[in-house]
Amino acid sequence: MDTLLLLPGLDGTGRLFSRLIPELEGHFNLLSIAYPSDRILGAEAAVAYIQDRIPERVRYAIVAESFSGPLAIEFAARRPPGLLAIILVATFVSPPLGWLLRALLRAFAPLVAAILLRPSAWAMTYWLSGGEASLNQDISAALASVKANVIVARLQALCRVDARESLSRCEIPILYLAGDRDRLVDPRYGREIARLGCNVTLGGLPAPHLVLQSQPRLAAKAIRRFLSSLTPSPSEPPGNGPPGLAP
Repeated sequence: MDTLLLLPGLDGTGRLFSRLIPELEGHFNLLSIAYPSDRILGAEAAVAYIQDRIPERVRYAIVAESFSGPLAIEFAARRPPGLLAIILVATFVSPPLGWLLRALLRAFAPLVAAILLRPSAWAMTYWLSGGEASLNQDISAALASVKANVIVARLQALCRVDARESLSRCEIPILYLAGDRDRLVDPRYGREIARLGCNVTLGGLPAPHLVLQSQPRLAAKAIRRFLSSLTPSPSEPPGNGPPGLAP
């Protein structure tokens, strides 16, 4: 059984994978990574942090949602041994905000972070969850466990992110999963990834921004289907086609 590495969104806690994990258990060895909630990691440090937590001599794929998408791309561009594929979820490789919003975020990041750490039910429903009350509670709990200065640094990192060149050097298969009701990350970012990548499959689910949390069963099915498609058929001679994960 191969390994599936789960990289979290802006909260960085990994807590929001609690709905997805039961749908994937028994198919993969699951490794959910949580970033430090009390200290700031730059992009290079975050990539090294991910690398340090991957067991040696394993074959694995990465599921990276939102904030973690560019980190997964930067990591993959280094061609680490054992990495077979990436599933990008509602993410981007260039700043996911217009220039005006980026300028406002740079100027008022602490205020935005304070709002994010205590989000209203309306904001969570509109931007993230689509209205599920229990998911809103999970979001609030995850964000509340992260220090404000860490959230500020992550928000500011969104204004500088640029993984486009690294994406162009990624040769492994990539699945991009988007939510058709995502109000936070526009579909054009998925199209940009498909245009710049050399081996990208676009997929969509009926979901808001938090695709994996609102549609865990459908998301897990899409992930399993994609990864199983990378496995050569039994009649195919060894060495032909890419090795794949065996869900």
